[in-house]
Amino acid sequence: MNEADAVPRAARPFLAFVALLRANGFAIAPEQTTAFLAAISLLGPRDPEDVRQAGLATLAPPPERHAAYNIIFRIHFLGEDAPALGEGEDEETVRVQDDRRGDDEPPEANEVNETGEAATRAEALVQRRFGPEGQAEALRRLGRQAGRRLPRRRSYRRMRARRGAFVDLRRTLRDAARNDGEVIRLSRLRRRLRPRKLLLLIDVSGSMKTRTEENLRLAHALAQAAPRIEVFTFGTRLTRVSRPMRLKRREQALAAAAQVVSDFDGGTRIGDALQAFLVFRRGKVTP
Repeated sequence: MNEADAVPRAARPFLAFVALLRANGFAIAPEQTTAFLAAISLLGPRDPEDVRQAGLATLAPPPERHAAYNIIFRIHFLGEDAPALGEGEDEETVRVQDDRRGDDEPPEANEVNETGEAATRAEALVQRRFGPEGQAEALRRLGRQAGRRLPRRRSYRRMRARRGAFVDLRRTLRDAARNDGEVIRLSRLRRRLRPRKLLLLIDVSGSMKTRTEENLRLAHALAQAAPRIEVFTFGTRLTRVSRPMRLKRREQALAAAAQVVSDFDGGTRIGDALQAFLVFRRGKVTP
């Protein structure tokens, strides 16, 4: 009995759907596949919409790829044909079973625009594994010093101080009440200092492939020292990696980021990435 025969027949279409998503660049962990099958078992779905919603909840495709997820779902479960691209629509490559190379299909990762000099319409989705750390001492020194060296700004909150621009009237009156109403000295307040927000935009395209790992290690060191930091990578798309960078262990953080980012060492769409970032800043969507 081979491995395919060991899988229950009822589960095979759902496992095939997960495999199809992976073939199209979706990062799906084994435990997510298990959760997806468990959700299907609990729902006992009578409608394809139940399966679609279960996949959204457990496989967690990023919001900017929901449209591609829905297309793949309809192709796999409903037997629909891949829709033709209309004017202004995103170019989303959907692999079904045809592995033939067309003019607009993404080339293999080792063929993709190694110099970064030429733009490309195709999008190559690549994941990376990071090697051993080479600048551990420098990063540790940065982590120790960054907390007091990073820029700060004055907040609107105030705190007690020996000298300050503001009078703490409440404390002054309380002290005066202990001294028969006599004001001996004025208590002072000053504005608190709080760390400024930091933003890191890291280019992970092919032209920066030799610096990608160093830049992500630097981002992790800063994320451990700065409480208010946002980290994004961009190549052919914008990906938010702030949460992985907050993991305490550096190698674990880099591995988590490698699972999230799928456009390593490919082309560059700087305009699209910056537009996506501006939309994120306005709070309309979360990458």
